[in-house]
Amino acid sequence: MPKCDLHESIFRTVLRPPGALRIFLCWSILVCSASCSSTTPYDPFRISESELRSRVQTVALAPLQVSPFLADPAFARSQIEPVAATRLTAGGFEVVPSAEMERLWRSFAADVGDLFDPETGRVDAERWEAVEAAVYRDLQSEHGVDAVLYLRIDSVDLHLPTANTVFCGTEDSIYWPNLNLEFVDSTQAKRTTTLARALCLTATLYDMEERQIYAIRSGLEMIETYALQTRARRPIEERLRDPERLQQAIETALGPLADATSDF
Repeated sequence: MPKCDLHESIFRTVLRPPGALRIFLCWSILVCSASCSSTTPYDPFRISESELRSRVQTVALAPLQVSPFLADPAFARSQIEPVAATRLTAGGFEVVPSAEMERLWRSFAADVGDLFDPETGRVDAERWEAVEAAVYRDLQSEHGVDAVLYLRIDSVDLHLPTANTVFCGTEDSIYWPNLNLEFVDSTQAKRTTTLARALCLTATLYDMEERQIYAIRSGLEMIETYALQTRARRPIEERLRDPERLQQAIETALGPLADATSDF
């Protein structure tokens, strides 16, 4: 297997929240909490709002993670990261931009050498943890960072959807261009419309001890539909092009955090 380049190293490490494997079950619960119907509003805070606000004044923004198979990574970062930083700043947080975390990661990753086994592609846990610890240390010592915010775009599968489907706390029409969507509401169509796929934005905040203190998902847009024995897929270059929908998703994800108040 060819040697992993530095960009791939960053994509597979700095963009991944700490303890990603350990919190897989938590993500499953989060997906359901954010997308399933419920009379109880979803609470993204893992500690009280007042405690979070009293402990966290400066937030480092990690580079947005998104697979190139879901959206254009550079375009997605340019559209989401500045808006996220602005929303947090408006809420009273000091924000360290993602470029700084990326710079630190590149520097420390270069110092330790290959983070992935060239034969298996598996991460070298000892080296990875060393780089992560160094990045967190410098974020804290150089910028006074209290927590790191990870943003990620993922896809979710929606089985037997209707014309307007709820996912990750929002509602959108299934993607089926140039065709009247009323057909999806018929009994026959419900049998033939087997799957729809959507993009969601996940926001997770970790303190400097890598404890999750805030987590939420918000819906972005529908991108794919399997119906009538065919498939409709939104082209990559047409995804995340609606500024209002992006703004709404970011507000849903970060509004509660930015508006949290402290009793201290």
